[in-house]
Amino acid sequence: MKSMRTMVLGSIAGLCLAPTVGSTALAQDTIPPERQADIAFARSLSGAFQHAADRIEPSVVHITRARTIQRYERDRFGRVRVAGESTRPDGLGSGVIADVRGYILTNNHVVENAEALVVHLADGREYPAQTIGTDPITDLAVLKIDAPDLTPASFGDSEALEVGEWVLAAGSPFGFANSITAGIVSAKGRGGLGGDEQSKFFQEFIQTDAAINPGNSGGPLVDLLGNVVGINTAIASRTGSNAGLGFAIPSDIAQRVLDQIIDAGRVNRGWLGVTINELEPERAIELGIEGGIVLGPVVEGSPADVAGLHEGDVVTSFAGRATTSPARLRNAIALTGPGSSAKVTYWRGDDEGTAEVRVIDRAAGQWLTLASRGALMIERLGLVVIPDQIVLTKNGQRTLGPSGLAVIEVDPSGTGAAAGFQVGDLITGVEGDTVDTPQDFERAIRLVDLSRGVRINLVRANARNNGIMRGYIDVVE
Repeated sequence: MKSMRTMVLGSIAGLCLAPTVGSTALAQDTIPPERQADIAFARSLSGAFQHAADRIEPSVVHITRARTIQRYERDRFGRVRVAGESTRPDGLGSGVIADVRGYILTNNHVVENAEALVVHLADGREYPAQTIGTDPITDLAVLKIDAPDLTPASFGDSEALEVGEWVLAAGSPFGFANSITAGIVSAKGRGGLGGDEQSKFFQEFIQTDAAINPGNSGGPLVDLLGNVVGINTAIASRTGSNAGLGFAIPSDIAQRVLDQIIDAGRVNRGWLGVTINELEPERAIELGIEGGIVLGPVVEGSPADVAGLHEGDVVTSFAGRATTSPARLRNAIALTGPGSSAKVTYWRGDDEGTAEVRVIDRAAGQWLTLASRGALMIERLGLVVIPDQIVLTKNGQRTLGPSGLAVIEVDPSGTGAAAGFQVGDLITGVEGDTVDTPQDFERAIRLVDLSRGVRINLVRANARNNGIMRGYIDVVE
């Protein structure tokens, strides 16, 4: 059965083709043959839009957040007292049913800080929703409802999506549920749309001119087959409303985040152990490739090092994903599950090669990076230290201050935390004796009797005047 939205679209299409009131209806055989072909083509395109809309509509949901508000009243003496609580809808967004078990994919910014969530289905049913997990870096979140007879969406291949291809955006703009807009893919791999620095590193949005407005966030972007190729997430506008530039998270990224959150409640990102740089256009032309990423220094003992990748290699694909921008390579690595293997295609000099890499967990990789720089865990104090210098800023100029062992991690339950150590402290000595390396410091701490206490010399940056404070901390176990 066609939805009301579809019937309305059909009526509008009929009005566009209908004769003006009072005129004589034109018979099909009175329309010039060349115009008949044009009209048939327009109707076929309209039919394709309707097919895609009909397929996705049962899977699109409207999401509202609820906020608890204290109610107050005055007694007969004019005193204010609490009269109870009420729940008020706060925020509008969209989502898409991704699994028959009730899992719903949406944006993190739609659901963050929500006290309660309600999901409104296309058939009018409403259900409370539980947040299964969120990933602020990609701005995605997964909800779950307990409801029968759900229609999950099918996902398409965002990698195969072409610029100029027709797409439809579905959602609830301004709270108007079950809305469909059409446009084309106007660009791929867009980034730099704001957010924190970590989020910017992973941005590679699909850009579309299909109208996306407040309330569309979290809804699906679909191809003409009705397959989800993106999750609508942002607009570029000076007014806060659609200005012809909307952005969606590619479905291949969204699916990986969805699967990991369902399986583990969070996203476990892979790590390769390299720095990456843009490829100069001249070098790409020289190699006869559309683009790639130049590897910087490779961390010793990292998956990249073990696989035989070198600084200067030009990577063109990772796990079958073309790496034409830094964000695409970062996403390809990060969304490869820790412990999984991936094929890397690269150029070294004028020769093309491949390597098999086995990525590891990002947190473990970051520690490996620190270890390669000389970081060491001081177990007795619960501190991680690394050789470093304090950076001083004055009148816009950055200069290096004293050298020592920088504290980069403090175990909240450790002896060092209890004594007052902070991340950023620079340790310069133990009982007045200089310590030059983390190993020297560990040895000195191992030899002292902490039950009697030890005096550790340190330098702490002074944010007020961009200077430093020298002193010491007495540590007693």
